[in-house]
Amino acid sequence: MSLSEVLPSIRALNRQDKLRLIELLAKDVATSGRGQDDADGQQGKPALDMETLVGREHPVWTPYNESEAAEQLNTYLVAHQGKNHAE
Repeated sequence: MSLSEVLPSIRALNRQDKLRLIELLAKDVATSGRGQDDADGQQGKPALDMETLVGREHPVWTPYNESEAAEQLNTYLVAHQGKNHAE
């Protein structure tokens, strides 16, 4: 089965099911055996090498210590305060 055949069904999934699918596919890719032809034609070399990702630390951006981001959020919240309650 090709990606183009399953893509419409994937797009019809709700957000939670899509996230679960991502998790399942990531685990599948991480544990799948090497030596299979990938879409780019490079046998045994996946487009994303999961071995370099699994078990490592990866930086994740957070809004902590980001005063500009906090100011923008506060400005947005003040500007939109009460709009949802008016409906």
